[in-house]
Amino acid sequence: MKTKLLFVLPMLVSLIACSNPNTSGGGEPQGQTKIYHGRGAPSDSIGENYNHYYDETSRYVYEKKDGKWINIFTIGSDSLYQTPTPKLLRQTRAASSTTQDLKNALMNSFYSTNITCDQFCYSLSDGSLLSEFLCEINSNNIKLSNTQYEDDYVEYVKLDNDGKAYSYVDTQYELIEPGSNIFCIIPLPTFDNLSYTNFLLYDDVLGEQTSIVCSHLDEATYNSETGFYEISRIEVTHGPITTNYVTEPTSDTMAFSFSFKLSEDGEYVKEAYLQVLESINVPYYFSFKTKYEFTNYHSTTFTMPE
Repeated sequence: MKTKLLFVLPMLVSLIACSNPNTSGGGEPQGQTKIYHGRGAPSDSIGENYNHYYDETSRYVYEKKDGKWINIFTIGSDSLYQTPTPKLLRQTRAASSTTQDLKNALMNSFYSTNITCDQFCYSLSDGSLLSEFLCEINSNNIKLSNTQYEDDYVEYVKLDNDGKAYSYVDTQYELIEPGSNIFCIIPLPTFDNLSYTNFLLYDDVLGEQTSIVCSHLDEATYNSETGFYEISRIEVTHGPITTNYVTEPTSDTMAFSFSFKLSEDGEYVKEAYLQVLESINVPYYFSFKTKYEFTNYHSTTFTMPE
């Protein structure tokens, strides 16, 4: 298994759909809803831009943009729209946010097809900044920038409808092969995949990061002074899996902490922190802490090279 992470070597390069699931890709949601669910891919006739859809068959999550559903190839679970527990409702009422409000904000950020995120990686030993990458996403186009070093680094990547990634090299886009270091630093195709690709953060039942966090929101505490929701420990287990970077099948039982703060309007996550606490088979993850700062929510624009 590869054990080096590129982001420490930067010079290398809702709301709930309450209808019963069906085979046509979702039904009419009830009330104030932003996430649909059903069996099969969603029909473009349902939902509005920036709504989400969970396919119960493939477990993939979609976001609608420009009138069409985009498969973001990220594994979710029904925790994205489950009815909140009374315990969580008591905890979040002081923050004026319902459970589904928090789930929506998490999805609106980590699943977004139009957002900007400044990604930081810190050393836990001395708190030093190991890397920083600014990532801009617009539909299936991604721009990654790094100004830490003397030579500014910019990477342009586009995704096709099958989830394959292509990087702009010289004058053309070339397929990025599995095992490439670029998978460590670019969210292909969502920010959930950064923790999945690098840390194997995955649960066989709950899927990837955001879905896992949504399933544990009843354990969150709210800090009224800092505005952060904090979950001190989340445990996950998965069988042998591989990612585009970790090519040797690896199973694991691990634990991580997660905290996040909402934007002023509560629509998205303004700031979030992720730290792996324990891992049986991949202990080298313990030396990092990841920070996400989201901006330009639904207003990110840039020009891809032709």
